[in-house]
Amino acid sequence: MEAEARYTLVGVLVMAVVLALGAVVVWLVGGARGYDYLRYAVYFQHQSMDGLNVDSPVRLRGVKVGKVQSYSFARNDAVEVLLDVREGTPIREGAQAYVERNIVTGLASIEVVNPNKPEPLLLRTPGQPYPVIAEGRSDLDKVATALSKLSENGAQVLAKLNDMLSDRNRLNVDQTLHNLNLVTASLAHDRRQIGATLDSVQQAAATFNNAAAHVSQVVDQTGASFASVAQGAGATLRQTDAALANLQRQTNGLSLKLQMLSDNGMLEFSSLSRGVLDASSTLSNVSQGYANPRSLVFGPNPKMLGPGEKAP
Repeated sequence: MEAEARYTLVGVLVMAVVLALGAVVVWLVGGARGYDYLRYAVYFQHQSMDGLNVDSPVRLRGVKVGKVQSYSFARNDAVEVLLDVREGTPIREGAQAYVERNIVTGLASIEVVNPNKPEPLLLRTPGQPYPVIAEGRSDLDKVATALSKLSENGAQVLAKLNDMLSDRNRLNVDQTLHNLNLVTASLAHDRRQIGATLDSVQQAAATFNNAAAHVSQVVDQTGASFASVAQGAGATLRQTDAALANLQRQTNGLSLKLQMLSDNGMLEFSSLSRGVLDASSTLSNVSQGYANPRSLVFGPNPKMLGPGEKAP
């Protein structure tokens, strides 16, 4: 009886353990099916997936909010990584995801960064089965890119330095330095002459200032002379105007006298012309009398009518 009781107790314990394991398996399977998770997709084209594994953590602002469900190659040789993120995690539109790698262990995780401005939650992406989080760049990648550009620029600078320090350029630099030495030596030797030249320049400047003051005085005197000349010219112009007015009056009087003289001349000429006409008429009559000599000797013919006579 005691052996049977022990077997019964062992059976009950085994059944309890099996039921507990079954409950754990059901709980795990139910969680894996995504009852408490939302699935997102990220397409990585520029970052390496080294150190990233299934179940690698997904973090938002350093807090673990999910895990990597799977990854595979997709279009354009990009790596499609599916993320299971706990429901209620604020993944917003414009969010970016990048691979964060631990330098010591080499293990990688996915870091999600939301935009600075508050945006609506990322719930779906048109044409995609899951909402797509854009690929971002980590600070380490930015530093590596900056170092790469710096190394490229350094290589270019070194190449330019090599070109600048060629044998020909070095000879030119040596010649330039030699010429500078000659110039400085010449300047040191001619310091006294340069000082004398500067003194001469200062004296010339003083002389120029004195000449400028003299010119200013001459200009002032010339201005006064011009003022007196202008006054004399004004008086002369006024006298000229008076003389012209007097000449105008005399001209007008002379023209009146000439008009009267011409009128008198015309009258005398008219009377003279009438006298000439009368003389010519008398001469014509006399000439008619001398035209018939017989009548002049024997007298007029009785049959001839006299002036104003008529025939009976």
